[in-house]
Amino acid sequence: MKNLPVVLLTALLCGAPIPVMAANLLNMPEGPLSDTEWRLVSFTPSNAAEASFSPPKGAKYTMVLKTKGRVTFRYDCNTARGIWSSVNPADGRGTLTFGPLAMTHKACESTAFNKRISGDIRETLGYSLDGALLTVRTASGIYLWHRLD
Repeated sequence: MKNLPVVLLTALLCGAPIPVMAANLLNMPEGPLSDTEWRLVSFTPSNAAEASFSPPKGAKYTMVLKTKGRVTFRYDCNTARGIWSSVNPADGRGTLTFGPLAMTHKACESTAFNKRISGDIRETLGYSLDGALLTVRTASGIYLWHRLD
């Protein structure tokens, strides 16, 4: 909690909705998602006219939900770091919130998808956890992740 003022100041400077972020950050994650690592399996868009996406062979799409509300993403050749929180984690369902992400912008083959996922992840609607599978719902579709650890 000693880093909370720095995190709140960073969120303020990045234009995060402070009342929401502050409430979530005060409830630092310590549930089933805390200290876990995930690999993206697929993305299924909510618009049926769009194609589903699975990472190409050799591409790495991972999410590491660390303790004390820190998160690291790898989007193929790019990385992103930021903050996260969850609410109602006890029953395997709940909300999952990500704060501002600092992201590298290297030119990868899947740059368009990298931009999409980094935008979508900031607007999650909720999650469900079923064993080693994490389903993250966003307005634009569903991201399915498989637990690595």
